[in-house]
Amino acid sequence: MSKESILKKEIRLDIIFSIVIKHWKTYIIPVVATFVVAASLVLMVPRYYSVTVKLAPEYGNSGGGGLSDMASMVGIDLGGLTSTDAIVPLYYPDVIESTQFCIPLFDVQVSCLNSDFKGSYRQYLTTERKEAPWNYAINKVKQLFSSSDSGKKGGKGSDEVSPFFLSKKEFAIYYLIKSNIKCSVDKKTDIITIVSTAQDPLVATLMADSIKQHLQDFIIEYRTQKARTDLTHYAQITKEKQEIYNKMKNEYMKYADSHQDVSLPSFMKKQEEMEYELQNAYDEYSLAKKQYALTQTKLTEKTPAFTVLQNATVPLKPTGPKRMIIVAALVFLSIIVKTLLLVRKYNK
Repeated sequence: MSKESILKKEIRLDIIFSIVIKHWKTYIIPVVATFVVAASLVLMVPRYYSVTVKLAPEYGNSGGGGLSDMASMVGIDLGGLTSTDAIVPLYYPDVIESTQFCIPLFDVQVSCLNSDFKGSYRQYLTTERKEAPWNYAINKVKQLFSSSDSGKKGGKGSDEVSPFFLSKKEFAIYYLIKSNIKCSVDKKTDIITIVSTAQDPLVATLMADSIKQHLQDFIIEYRTQKARTDLTHYAQITKEKQEIYNKMKNEYMKYADSHQDVSLPSFMKKQEEMEYELQNAYDEYSLAKKQYALTQTKLTEKTPAFTVLQNATVPLKPTGPKRMIIVAALVFLSIIVKTLLLVRKYNK
């Protein structure tokens, strides 16, 4: 078969290989040029580090009984079907990306391993974060055509960030934080995996640990909200019943002390009535205390515990970019393109 049929009928690797061997010198310039350009561009991209944290939440029994137990034996999670919660673990990634969750992360205090910076995470993203030159140029061009950010209209000059109204700079920081956080939940085991990314390894580690704590606090606050409200309610009732009981007890003691030598039926009847009312007040106070104690127990049961399967650890090596792999891939691509051009030349 002639070389003219390389692409018209079938691909002959032996013919293509012979063409490459014959013209190997023509590969030197494109390969070297690709290597130099790719290496130069990749070196301009800042390295980043990723830290992974894994949590296993332990919830109280929320119902489902034997059905949930049998389903878990075969690897099926019915937590979303048997639970009365509106926010099940499947929604935690959406929670982490929300403004209500990300805005408090603005003020998390971080420090850099590769520099002397110490300050808020917001300051780190504003002053310490590096960008590739082309991204920096694109952002500068965008700033030329965008309106100036004069701050929040309702902020009255305050530095406090409100999730309800974000300025352009605050929204840009929020978008950066959201892009640097990844969360996933295993549907079978409910294991929560949090990945924090930053250009400094210590910052990535501190933020991963902080995000873990923020998520734990969010889950605890959400799942115990009603129980905490009930606890406050019964604490107030218990206090009121105690005050009523103490007041009636003092009145009864004063009456009994002032009428020790009096045996008139009217005074005895009055004393009996006061004893009856005092006993009723004591019973109501005791019942309120029992309800308060029961609500405390319920709050404890509702409070989830967390087992940290993988804690935050300062990474020793960057996660990316994979510079050698990128350069090698581009060099290989240049070889493929050059080979196709040579084959096409022979195919004409």
